Order: sequence, then C-alpha cells, then structure tokens
Amino acid sequence: MGRPRPTARFRFRALGNPRVVVPVLLALASCTSPELVELRFTGHDVSDPKGHLILQGDKAQGRIRLRAPKDRYELSVPYAEDWRFTTTERVHGSGPLLALQAASSEQGFYVRLTIVESPGHAVDREAYLREEVLKDLKSRVTANGQFDLDRPVLERVDGEPVLDCIQEDYRRVGFFYTRRELADRWFKVYALRQEGAGPLYRIELTAWSEDDDSISKLRPVMRNVAGKGLRIAD
Repeated sequence: MGRPRPTARFRFRALGNPRVVVPVLLALASCTSPELVELRFTGHDVSDPKGHLILQGDKAQGRIRLRAPKDRYELSVPYAEDWRFTTTERVHGSGPLLALQAASSEQGFYVRLTIVESPGHAVDREAYLREEVLKDLKSRVTANGQFDLDRPVLERVDGEPVLDCIQEDYRRVGFFYTRRELADRWFKVYALRQEGAGPLYRIELTAWSEDDDSISKLRPVMRNVAGKGLRIAD
C-alpha cells in the first residue's frame, strides 16, 4: 500500500498545522520570554492592548498588514481569515529572538521572523543568505543524512535577495533500517532585512508540498512575502 494522499493539495502536516505548531511554539517561547501576544485575524482589524501587534486587513487588495511598533517592522501577507499571529516581547541582550510566528492553512504556509542583535556593521544580505543560511543547510545535509536539499535558488525579488529551496526529509526503513524512504517534502524561503548597522530581521517561510505543481503555485506567493512584504519601520 502506498503513502496516503493528502485531502487537499496544500495542507499542513503535523509540524505545519497551526493547531499543532502554534501552541507548541508558544510553550517553547514562554521559557525564554516574559510576555506573549497572540492575535487571530478573522476579517476585522485587531490589535493587542499593549500595542505589540496591529493587524489591518484589506480584502479588496487581498492583503493583511501587520505592524509591530515596538520591534520596528511591518509585514504584509496574503489575505485569509484564519491567520494566527504570535509574538514575544523583545528582550535586549538575550540573543536571537523568535519575534513572530504566523500560520494560515488557507494560504498553506507558515512564517517565522527572527531578530538578531546587530553585528556592529552593515551586512551584505545576498552573501549572508548564500554563506550563512545556505551553507548551514548544506552542512546539516552532510552531517545528518536524514534529509536532502534540492534546487536552491538565490534570486532577487523587488531588489531584495531571496533564497528558496526544497527540503526532503527521509526515514530509515527495512531490515536493519538500511533503506531510506521519503517522509516529508518542504518548500522553504528565506530573506533578510537590516537598516544601516542595526539588528538583522530574518524571515523564513515554510510549506509542506506534495509535488512540483504545489511548489509552482506557492513559490511566487511566498517569495513575494519574503521579498516585498517585510520592511523595517521608521
């Protein structure tokens, strides 16, 4: 019997389902951050009382604009009335912060935004994606042997360098677990923002993908979010 097929072309698996991912990440984040803010967009503009997150939807334009005044960034994502956003209060001097987690099963992908303290100088964003992000992914393939990296592409979107790739996860099967079998296939997109010599804003988008058809439909949407949707606010 072959692998059971998904009930929809784009869907979240165990790690991609907002009902699973967000509560788990909330629990993990609560260990390192004193405050969490969670907002759900259901078609109406909404903000939290302390002003960490402000959500404004425009159904006609097909976009939701997220503003995070305290962390000084804005993010635009495709319109859907099932987006769930979670952010943490920024703690300076505590290392990289998983600042935002967002998921929509209607759109079919998941967003993570990490803020890294300033390295003290302006970073070449294209070189960072190639030499830090892609190099790290390739080193994990070599060391782990449980997943492969396929078709990495580093191109510009609206002038911003954007990296995307396919990650194929495998499990060991058969007698003595000597044979590898494809378990999951993920499409990933990465981009970076920095203002002057300030902090680094690293965005990562992930979607579970059944086949190349799925990727061809998701790729422009996710790359647009990474390349055009994120900006550092004044």
